[in-house]
Amino acid sequence: MAERRITKTLALTRADLLRQLPAVLAPAAYRVDGDEITASVEGRNLIMELLDLDVSRMGRLALPQLRLIFTFTDWRQADIDAFMRRFERVYRRGGG
Repeated sequence: MAERRITKTLALTRADLLRQLPAVLAPAAYRVDGDEITASVEGRNLIMELLDLDVSRMGRLALPQLRLIFTFTDWRQADIDAFMRRFERVYRRGGG
């Protein structure tokens, strides 16, 4: 199987991402090294690269911006889709 990359831009800080990351990756062990998070999920490799972007401003509202580049190695497409659904459930924000 090959390598697959997915890029997401989220309105959250690096601290927010890291605080909730165990809920996404559990029970897999992971390592944070600077701008890179590496994990082995059921024997498959995952690398998440982090890039802090400029704050997005809408009037007085300021939203942090964080770009994530997911690199999946030796993952089946169905497993990538399931992981991304889990990721989005954990980091979903809503208003109302």
